[in-house]
Amino acid sequence: MKIRHMIKKNVLYSLNALLLAFSSFPEIHREKPINMNFVFHTEAIANKKTFGKLMDFCRRFLDHTNAKVTLCITTPFCSQTQRQLDEFNITIGEYEKRVKNISEFAEIGYHGHFFMDSAGTVPINHLNYNSRFIREQMRAEFKWIKEQGISPITYVAGWWFLTDGIIKQLEDLGIKVDCSIRRNHTNTFGEKFIKDDNIPQRGEPFILSPSQKIIEIQSVFYPIHHPRLTLKMLNNTLNFRLDKELFIVFPSHEGELLEFRREFWASIKILTKLNYIKWTNLAEMDTLARAEWKL
Repeated sequence: MKIRHMIKKNVLYSLNALLLAFSSFPEIHREKPINMNFVFHTEAIANKKTFGKLMDFCRRFLDHTNAKVTLCITTPFCSQTQRQLDEFNITIGEYEKRVKNISEFAEIGYHGHFFMDSAGTVPINHLNYNSRFIREQMRAEFKWIKEQGISPITYVAGWWFLTDGIIKQLEDLGIKVDCSIRRNHTNTFGEKFIKDDNIPQRGEPFILSPSQKIIEIQSVFYPIHHPRLTLKMLNNTLNFRLDKELFIVFPSHEGELLEFRREFWASIKILTKLNYIKWTNLAEMDTLARAEWKL
């Protein structure tokens, strides 16, 4: 089955490559650039092989674009991560060392996965919401992250699950940028935090209510496609508000990076050639977006 999947994927990639060779995309004359980057839901660095591949990607991306990706990490205080520490037989000290090493090549953010049980088998969602569990876990996780000498400013929600209470906690803990909102998608549990009609066009940042200060830089789609399709899927954004700086991120997990490494790099290389695309650190996006859109 895996071989059949790989054959199908390679055939589709080759077909799209052929179509790209004979395609002509309309020229776009933007007055101001589109700032973009990758935000990884970073959940598997307890796996040494996965960590090595992610480290290599971060290094190469920095060399190629002069920008750092953002890795929103889970911590040893998340039961999902604790289970992985046990599975791969690594200590919290080794996990801390990996986070510090990769922080040289990436900005470190925070990724929230919350569970009702210490075994990490019952995820908290809108049906069993427990604000106390979440608040206690978040405080422990931020304390641990700051003990590593890191002050995260970016958050992305595990399972895309977001609530008013989570946002208020994030603001209290110093988060400035959220990347959990996606147009035309529900969270893993089938709910939407914001109705699509109330979400600005992709590329336009906005204050994430009920916070007063957190800005939303929207996630678009997983970058797992041939660049021909990536450009097509970005078309509405590329042509939106040509007079304004825009801001978007590609979401991903380590798993997509490992499986679609070729597609990642093909899109990165083509997007880098476009003079209106600017690879930008999330910390810089935070400053630029507030100034450009007066947030």
